[in-house]
Amino acid sequence: MSGFGEDVDATFADLISEVTTSSNVVVGIDFGTAYSGIAFALKATPGVIICRGPGNVDVKPKSPTVLLRLSDGTWKFGTEAQQAYANKLKEASLERTPIDVEFYKGFKMALKRENYENFFSMMGTTTTTNFDNLLAINETGSTRSVMELVTVSLQMLATCAKSEILKNHPELDGLDFQKDVQYVITVPAIWDDWGKGFMREAAVRAGLVTDAKDSRIAIAYEPECAALAVAVGGSENAQLRVGDNFLVLDCGGGTIDITGHKVSGVKPLRLNNLISPKGDAWGGETVDVHYKGFLKKLLSDVLYERIEKKFPADHFKIMKEFSEKKEQLKMNPTTDGTMQWSDEPLDMETLVSMLRELREEDIPEIPTFRELVQSFNEKTPETNQHISYHRGSFSFPLALVKTWFKESAENTSNLVKELVRKNEGITKVMVVGGYASSAVLLDHLKNELKDVVTLICPGKRPVPQAAIAQGAVLYGLCCCSSDSAPPDIFLDRVSPRTYGISTTLKTTQIRNDSKYPFLAESLPTLKKNDKGEDYVDKLFDVFVKKGTVLEKTHVVNKSYVPINDSQTILSCVIYCTDSENPRFVYDDGVKRLGKVTVNVPPVGQDQSVTCEFSFSGTEIKVTATNSLGEKMVDYVNFNQ
Repeated sequence: MSGFGEDVDATFADLISEVTTSSNVVVGIDFGTAYSGIAFALKATPGVIICRGPGNVDVKPKSPTVLLRLSDGTWKFGTEAQQAYANKLKEASLERTPIDVEFYKGFKMALKRENYENFFSMMGTTTTTNFDNLLAINETGSTRSVMELVTVSLQMLATCAKSEILKNHPELDGLDFQKDVQYVITVPAIWDDWGKGFMREAAVRAGLVTDAKDSRIAIAYEPECAALAVAVGGSENAQLRVGDNFLVLDCGGGTIDITGHKVSGVKPLRLNNLISPKGDAWGGETVDVHYKGFLKKLLSDVLYERIEKKFPADHFKIMKEFSEKKEQLKMNPTTDGTMQWSDEPLDMETLVSMLRELREEDIPEIPTFRELVQSFNEKTPETNQHISYHRGSFSFPLALVKTWFKESAENTSNLVKELVRKNEGITKVMVVGGYASSAVLLDHLKNELKDVVTLICPGKRPVPQAAIAQGAVLYGLCCCSSDSAPPDIFLDRVSPRTYGISTTLKTTQIRNDSKYPFLAESLPTLKKNDKGEDYVDKLFDVFVKKGTVLEKTHVVNKSYVPINDSQTILSCVIYCTDSENPRFVYDDGVKRLGKVTVNVPPVGQDQSVTCEFSFSGTEIKVTATNSLGEKMVDYVNFNQ
């Protein structure tokens, strides 16, 4: 059963009208902040999608997004990296030697706009044109280029995909994975063009393709991919029908990511966009941060730091265990507020043992665990948040656990309410992503949104953790083509920013040009061309305004001529801003995206250059063509 109505009874073939990819194999890469996974399908059997997490001994669809760099320069990824790092921590602790490896996690969050802007600001620069300048710092103070970390991660994920494809289809031995495979890399919908350009460049460096212009790399939005997977896989909880307006709430480890759509058709599936992407850094890792805060309150900052330094392996184990189990926490309706874990309880005895060992070293100020619990309860006025420890058994009250989820859950539900209030007609919300497995989060959303929207919570088709990777494969099968504008499920998108190009205007043209009325009032510093004519440069020539609904076939054509007859090249330099009416490309908040350069014919010939801007996907594709028919095509990104 599909997620689009019993009355429709839509199947894969009904929903997906046409497999448009020219590649024989499609690989979806869900590169997440906390967990990552791959999925793949053959063009010949598009309904059979296999998901895997690199390095997993079982069939889990995702692996932790962590990297370990060994002393010999080699890398480990995922569960294998975690296990190797834990062993290294134990060895270093027993032998009292410095650790000789580098462990990195959470580095994807560096690509969120506010984070990379803050980094470059801290470094004293506003330029972001070089992707390699962005650094990740781990807990021991080691630094690596984020580009290197993302590139290695994509290499590991692509290697996993290749291995799984050949294991399941040995007849494909000899497949050229750079030329015969369509790759779809998912990113948060709230990312800006810098992050998308970064991922495209990383894919090239990882060897997925050889050219950043290659259409065999597609950048897709995580919530949109999840919507495809739910639509095709089905949902036990609710159905969507033609005319329905709905949100996709992608609950990841790093971000909460929301897109909005209207169902325009189901045979085949067609979706219109309702809003520009919304969300923020409210993902599952915020719960880890608050749990760490709870431990510091329980132990004190000083004692926590002492434990962290003296027992690094055990501390790593405690935090890793909580991060893995927080989404397995079940609400127990038969008790008065205690929590039930899906398998075994959290190993608090490790913490008790560390305290006992410190006390045995004759450190008199180290309290017993029972004393710490008593002190915590005395400092906590809310009695329903008091914890108990009796004969080795440790209990978390429900009210306390909810405080760890509060920031994430409340910000998420409040944003959904705001979007529903501002966009009349939204009645349903798909809840997907690994963090969507959390019973605490879902319970909050159900309680807060029960009078606002209907929640669609997929169970097994697809499982929340696999929805994005599965949807990425569907996106590659049906939304990617060598054609510049293939049939698409997503008919349009709302432009999140204003886009334009840097242009010039002769002073003799100002009176007759209505696009720049402010020039009639006040002229900036003028320049002269090689004919001695005065002109204004660095004007922001808008080709798409923020909030504009862009149909998949939307194309903007702009014609430009060089300001100097002697010019041999003309560069289309593209900029973006959150402002709807920018004046100059040097205004506050305006950012350079990149440029496309084309040759200019000699004087005496037509020197005009036409720039075409295509919005058929999640990225802007620019084609610059001169009067001789010479073309330069590129995807807009900051690394130019």
